Amino acid sequence: MPLVTTQPNFSLPDFTFPDVYAAQLLASAAGERSVVKTDGALNGAQNLFTIAGAPCIARLSGIVTTDTGATACNGQLRITTVTPAATTNLSTAASMANKAAGTSIRFVGATGALTLTTAGVAMIDPVLTDDCRFLLPIGTFIFNSTAADSGVIAWYLEYTPLSSDCVVTPA
Repeated sequence: MPLVTTQPNFSLPDFTFPDVYAAQLLASAAGERSVVKTDGALNGAQNLFTIAGAPCIARLSGIVTTDTGATACNGQLRITTVTPAATTNLSTAASMANKAAGTSIRFVGATGALTLTTAGVAMIDPVLTDDCRFLLPIGTFIFNSTAADSGVIAWYLEYTPLSSDCVVTPA
């Protein structure tokens, strides 16, 4: 008996998705991204990154690239949001004085403890002291220092956009 194949006599309907679904698919397909700001000076409120279009979930770390001086200087992570218009502290403050090039900077635990490691390398333990992830609305991510200093920090932001409209750029 010969093998007989038949083609079904039907066609699939034309599916069109609203733009919001397409945007969600694009955002999820994009996955995690990263952006760097290499010239982060310790000079008052230093704008690091601008978040536009839509919010993101992000993790920030830094590496001192030029030694900081002996000037008494504390640093703290902040965000200035558009809606609601506000400036919010996202971390504890820590001394930035006398940090050698190569010192790593992380924001750790539930309080966003600003953590500096002079050895540069750091064990990131996702169970006990994972790096903070921040839900960042549209606005400007800021590192605020209490005094001007000659040190420079390269800042690295890993982020996941929550919409295809999300754009993060160095400030």
